[in-house]
Amino acid sequence: MTFLTGSSAVAQEKGVMDLYADFIRYRQRGQNGDQAWRGLSDDLQHLSQREVMRLMSLIRVWEATDGCAYKPFPCSPLRPLASSEDDSATPRVIRRITPISARPSLPHTSLVQPFFETPSADPQRVIRPIVKTTSTFSDDMVLYFHVAGYAEPIRIRPYHAPMIIGRYAPESSVMPDINLEPYGAAQCGMSRLHAELCRQGSALVISDMNSVNHTYVNGEALSLKETRVLKDGDDLRFGTLVVRVQFGTEKNA
Repeated sequence: MTFLTGSSAVAQEKGVMDLYADFIRYRQRGQNGDQAWRGLSDDLQHLSQREVMRLMSLIRVWEATDGCAYKPFPCSPLRPLASSEDDSATPRVIRRITPISARPSLPHTSLVQPFFETPSADPQRVIRPIVKTTSTFSDDMVLYFHVAGYAEPIRIRPYHAPMIIGRYAPESSVMPDINLEPYGAAQCGMSRLHAELCRQGSALVISDMNSVNHTYVNGEALSLKETRVLKDGDDLRFGTLVVRVQFGTEKNA
């Protein structure tokens, strides 16, 4: 942010708490979380990765408590908090899908099983599926996201710190931990910061980050404050993007 003093311009970088306050003001003016985050994009470039994570943590707590009282206005334009001389650039917004059309569940036989029958590109790595449906996720396990319509799954090593599931956009300064943009996420109505995945003890849990088109587990929408334990074989839906969850282990052959 730049302040003019006489003929000179003095740049003042906003800190975490300044941007946190700006985010809340954006939300209170009727913008959704995705729009409010974009409103901070210029100032986010001055923060370190640790500061960005702290800001996101503060925002998640606010959204889970006070934020639920501020419902975004449909198609609300992104208005800057301060006056700007250049209003020519119109930010891209997530289209609300009304109604959210149900997409068929992923058949276990046609998507998941062939992946394990296909020889691995790495001959030293053998992927062993978990046979029995379970919600237990141990240290030697890996997580696979099987996206509907794509043969190769996404391999994920979950950690205890929150992992953001979303989509990257060129105008955004934050890259989600699990980026589904290459899988048609924007067309499916997925938000940049859509859901949060985290390990809690021997379980994997998922929660919605106040996304525009919601997060579903086995066809059931998550409420704003809800945290759901994932099980091997669960179907997730982000907007209309369908993902099957699979737990697996890796051992050297």
